Amino acid sequence: MNNKNNDLLTGLMNMAEAMLISGSEVTRVEDTITRMGLAGGAAHMNVFVITSCIIVTMGMPDGEELTQTRRVMTAGGTDFTKIERYNELSRNYCSGQVRPQHLEAEVKKIADARPNRWYAYLGSLLAAGGFAVFFGGTLMDGAVAAVFALLICCFQERLLPVSMNQLSFNLVCSIIIGAGTAICADVFPFLHLDKILIGYIMLLIPGIAMTNAVRNILVGNTISGVMRLIEALLWSAALALGFMAAMFMTGDAYYPDSGVTLTSAMELITAGVGAMGFSLMFNVRKSLLPIAVFGGVLDWAVYLGADSILGGVFLPSVAAAAFASLYSEIMARTKKAPATVFYIPALVPMIPGGSLFYTMSYAVSGQWAEVRQSGSATLTCALGIAVGMSLVLSIDFTMRKIMGLKSNKIG
Repeated sequence: MNNKNNDLLTGLMNMAEAMLISGSEVTRVEDTITRMGLAGGAAHMNVFVITSCIIVTMGMPDGEELTQTRRVMTAGGTDFTKIERYNELSRNYCSGQVRPQHLEAEVKKIADARPNRWYAYLGSLLAAGGFAVFFGGTLMDGAVAAVFALLICCFQERLLPVSMNQLSFNLVCSIIIGAGTAICADVFPFLHLDKILIGYIMLLIPGIAMTNAVRNILVGNTISGVMRLIEALLWSAALALGFMAAMFMTGDAYYPDSGVTLTSAMELITAGVGAMGFSLMFNVRKSLLPIAVFGGVLDWAVYLGADSILGGVFLPSVAAAAFASLYSEIMARTKKAPATVFYIPALVPMIPGGSLFYTMSYAVSGQWAEVRQSGSATLTCALGIAVGMSLVLSIDFTMRKIMGLKSNKIG
């Protein structure tokens, strides 16, 4: 066995694992490792990635084939700055600016970088407070949600690393936070309990994961998509069970409240605040923050416009998601950054966190008619987002293929 080739494959596996831990989608990881392997001298690459496993077979020109498999056990959250830096590293590697023997050190340098923890705290405060109002709460509801969001940040920093898994963390966190919120609602009856809960569980509820799971299934990454969807539903169930346990312990009954009717201008403002919060939480580069936040505002404006014309949930979701994908692709090419940096903040206001929370809450309390109604709205919205994203991706992929074929014919 050629040790040089084996070291190269190990370096590529380290790169793939680091990208997954930072929140890169599986398609990006597969494409990046394939390109880097070919640039490193491989004749062909077979790369298979799911959220918890990486399998890479590298075939060399002399016929030698090397295979490595790695189980990915650690989840590091989403860090867009790291994703950008890994993307830049892959480009530099493929262009020859980074030598294979230096790859491992470069990957470690990026992986060891620590984001500003105060960005996460400020982002959580803005996201929870903004979305509590966005989903029909008052400004006071938003303020209370923001305060509890800071407590969630402390739990994520101290409790999550020692928890058995995300499922157990969601359960324990939702019991503690839910009980605290219920007590506040008892002391201050003018608070809307459900809006506060929805506001800060947007930090925990896996709406983005669920939407991306449906998208992965639609674009052909079936195994990864199904696994992520099941995982997202289990996390949501743990949150709902925790909140219902908190309501039981405090003696509070859970009643969904219609809340406050917002003007379109207020919806756009709170959508922007929420997008800003998630951008900070996901460590978007400072120079890209205005673009990411503006995408969230524009996307919700598109949704409101489509809703006024088309009505329903599915078609407006398709239109807004397609716009978000198109916007992110244009910004990615303009700013030389991964498209995911732009489309996730743009899509955040559309994530069906509220209806997903209601669905799980109704299921825990045995209100099956409401489960069907709210669950249908959740899945319809998620499917609309996935279809809109997949539509733009499919057109972009087809255009790239056509341009590639034309280039080959010209050459």
